[in-house]
Amino acid sequence: MTQRRKNLKAIWAQTSDGFIADSQDQIPVRDPADMARFKELTSREEGALIMGRVTWYTLPRRPLPGRLNIVMSRSATPVEVRPIGIVIENLLQMSSLEEVLAEVDANPLRPYWVIGGKEIYDLFMPYVTVCDVCRWPDVLNDPAGVKAPELAEQYRTILDFESDKPLTFKGKIYQRIQMS
Repeated sequence: MTQRRKNLKAIWAQTSDGFIADSQDQIPVRDPADMARFKELTSREEGALIMGRVTWYTLPRRPLPGRLNIVMSRSATPVEVRPIGIVIENLLQMSSLEEVLAEVDANPLRPYWVIGGKEIYDLFMPYVTVCDVCRWPDVLNDPAGVKAPELAEQYRTILDFESDKPLTFKGKIYQRIQMS
């Protein structure tokens, strides 16, 4: 049986038809209120972000400040090439699920947020205990787009939220029912 991590969470925004990105790996809606909420949630308690290489390269600023940025990649090439001797603070590159879970287990008081992409969500969802999902009323209409993770019956809603500034979105926070 998979061991869940109480400090491992997932967060994403999706369109009403269930997409988190278009076929070009770009998020379909960029709303300042949603982005501020994302920053506020993931920055708490020296939070950490877990993402894949493609998600890393879509970030408007790298690394995202105020959080540890963990980039998973099977490639040995560093995600950021800087002159030798220049260290990028708050950036770790890891190559395996086991390596990241060891980091999560070593810091049980730090919240770790899985932020994408699809392969990373698929890899970590069996270990995630809480999902924060923002739902936009928009429809993507991109058959090659990236679908959000499926939340099966092992999750229950623990909170509903809503915003009307500047765009309207609703969301839910889900918690895994079985914590074994």
